[in-house]
Amino acid sequence: MNFYLLSQYLNYLWKAKNAHDLHSPFLYSFYTEVINDKVEYYCFSHLREIRKDFEKDNKKIQNIDFGAGSKKNNDTEKFIKNVARYGITREKYARLLFRMINFFKSKNIIEMGTSLGLTTLYLAKANSESKVTTFEGNPALCQIAQDLFDQEQQKNIRVVNGNFDETLKKELELINQIDFLFIDGNHRKDATLRYFEMALEKKQPHSVFVFDDIHWSKEMNEAWAAIRCHPDVTLSIDLFQFGIVFFRNEKDRKSTRLNSSH
Repeated sequence: MNFYLLSQYLNYLWKAKNAHDLHSPFLYSFYTEVINDKVEYYCFSHLREIRKDFEKDNKKIQNIDFGAGSKKNNDTEKFIKNVARYGITREKYARLLFRMINFFKSKNIIEMGTSLGLTTLYLAKANSESKVTTFEGNPALCQIAQDLFDQEQQKNIRVVNGNFDETLKKELELINQIDFLFIDGNHRKDATLRYFEMALEKKQPHSVFVFDDIHWSKEMNEAWAAIRCHPDVTLSIDLFQFGIVFFRNEKDRKSTRLNSSH
């Protein structure tokens, strides 16, 4: 962890709350039943084995990145094992995404940043009645992910390849609403805010939007500040790794930092 991230993390820990500090019934329920849920769900051990296989994969793929890149590796080629170690959602947080979708029974799910497809499987397996549309700019990663979905016989996932600026608007025209949005594909402020604004056109009071790496850089900090202050957002939660926003009919706007160390 670099100095910037470390300073952000220490500031987060200083201000983060736990269950005893929460007075909102919804927040308390979300913390105890989702964030702090320790249930080993049916697919978790299997998905861990897939992760381990990826982390041992020595094949190389072409590196095409439309976003802000990686702080670990920006070479023209990448080992799949390094993508698995540094370029996909950590197991702890992938499980949290699963629990959120399971808790809210989200059906129309959008993921921006497919990568190897492992996180997508967490999204898709959380609700068998869901439809997951996942976006990825790198065709090599799209192929790896599609092969994984075929291997898993996961029929509720559709992969969209291309630049998000060109594909997202077109795909949003095909759906009525977004129940769950996970953005993990472009770590630039302008792009993050642009995709957020586009997705807002399809949000409902029950929608949940999740943003990854909200403290990754000064730009992402600024993007997260703008998102949580947006007039449509009634509740935001900062888990340091994730920023989560809701559009519920809350009487008062709330912005909370929750301790996710559990």
